[in-house]
Amino acid sequence: MARSFISVGGYVLLAAVALKPGESLAQEYHVDRSRDNRVVFISHAPFDDFEGVTDLIDGYVYWEGDGLTEGSDYSNSELYFEVELDDLDTGLRLRNRQMRNNYLETDEYPYATYSAVIQRVERTGDAEYTVHASGSFGIHGVERPVELSCIVNPDRDGYRVRCGFEVILSDYNIERPSLMFLKLSETIRLELDYYVIRVESE
Repeated sequence: MARSFISVGGYVLLAAVALKPGESLAQEYHVDRSRDNRVVFISHAPFDDFEGVTDLIDGYVYWEGDGLTEGSDYSNSELYFEVELDDLDTGLRLRNRQMRNNYLETDEYPYATYSAVIQRVERTGDAEYTVHASGSFGIHGVERPVELSCIVNPDRDGYRVRCGFEVILSDYNIERPSLMFLKLSETIRLELDYYVIRVESE
């Protein structure tokens, strides 16, 4: 199935060619922006721990076949998510401005992105799955390979997704600031908690 992705102003547009006779059914889910989504960037630096928080996450996940099932073939799956960095709130206005302007440079690099393929799905509870994905995380104009495992629970007409991973700032050409009000750890942890809702493939 041919598919295309366009990001316009933080909104994900996804197009798909209709299924041909004999092709399997497809599952397609978009981030449900009406829900209480949360993305947290966590820095544990000596004497200065803080978090940058935003709810502006968007994206989609697609696979062929029925619902999530352990042992199914996900080789044709697609997963893409992006987070709007200009909305990160650390709790201090001056720190927010320094983060955006001097280090993340959000005018030039407005999004953190993750694109991947689902590798496998494990059923880890009565209503819980662990989804393992392999892809690339991009921030500040640099992309690096990232393996990601997410806890996924059925919720309404979709799923709740929770996952976390760590990035090293120097891997993404991000200078590590040491200002009194902005001391960053070299390793930043990202934690995501968001909802996706099923949409009909066109």
